[in-house]
Amino acid sequence: MYQARLAMIKTTTATCANRPGSFCRPLGNFCKLAFISYISSNVYQTHIAMLKLLILPTAIFFWIACEQPAPQAGVDDYWVEVSRTVSEGDFEGYSALYHEDAVMVNGITGRSYPIADALDGWQQGFEDTKADRMSAGVEFRFSEQLRGETTAHDTGIFRYSSREEGGGVQTSYIHFQGLLVKKDGRWIMMMEYQISEATVEEWDGLEP
Repeated sequence: MYQARLAMIKTTTATCANRPGSFCRPLGNFCKLAFISYISSNVYQTHIAMLKLLILPTAIFFWIACEQPAPQAGVDDYWVEVSRTVSEGDFEGYSALYHEDAVMVNGITGRSYPIADALDGWQQGFEDTKADRMSAGVEFRFSEQLRGETTAHDTGIFRYSSREEGGGVQTSYIHFQGLLVKKDGRWIMMMEYQISEATVEEWDGLEP
């Protein structure tokens, strides 16, 4: 129907515009205006319809993107929280970052044991940090980060520094791997693998 109406308007416009006489020429001009107005109206409606089709999916996409944090951001926040708990001596907060059945693999000593045993050995350092008897801090740099919606495997080096009251700063660089899972909306460590000691040069070779 749309094409038929356009053809009729075009025919009327051409006929009236080409006929001599005082009546047909104004009518021809009127038909031209009517044709332009009709086309403009339909083009406008078409543009509105196209905008609606474009805007709705775009709005839904951005809503989903804003509501659902990317896996990368979630795991990065995990390592930030590790650093915070170490520097503040928050032992309970640090312990909560591990799965209750997590495993510590220590390539330096050649042993593997439950994370609970490792936490028992670290607890005094956290308590001393919290009581200001010592200061501690840990930083991470990564050489590989494999991320999914509910699992992640990060490889890199961590630098752990500590300073006991009245003593000097002691710093260790350790190659490590961390296997994490997302449980009940939280990222937690399933396995920590401290592979071997690293050098300052290797640390400097990784991006912060």
